[in-house]
Amino acid sequence: MSVTTYTRKVLGRHIMIDWVEEAVRDCGGIGTIPEVAEKLWQKHSGDIIDEGDLLWTWQYEMRWSARSLRQAKRRKLVGNRWALNDYS
Repeated sequence: MSVTTYTRKVLGRHIMIDWVEEAVRDCGGIGTIPEVAEKLWQKHSGDIIDEGDLLWTWQYEMRWSARSLRQAKRRKLVGNRWALNDYS
């Protein structure tokens, strides 16, 4: 993997964390994986397509980002749905 590819992947993951949090918020603070994916795609599909390889890996990166948010105590599971910690 070239330095440029690695840098883009790391930057893509950090951006995706923000996008996932934004998409859950757009779902009202709680949503299923398909609902969150749909919101993320609606808002950022152009960015995903422009990022090259992210087009093929964005759903994996979305899940990785959701896991990172959960480890950082910014997201929780409510049943089978993703929720932001400020969701009641």
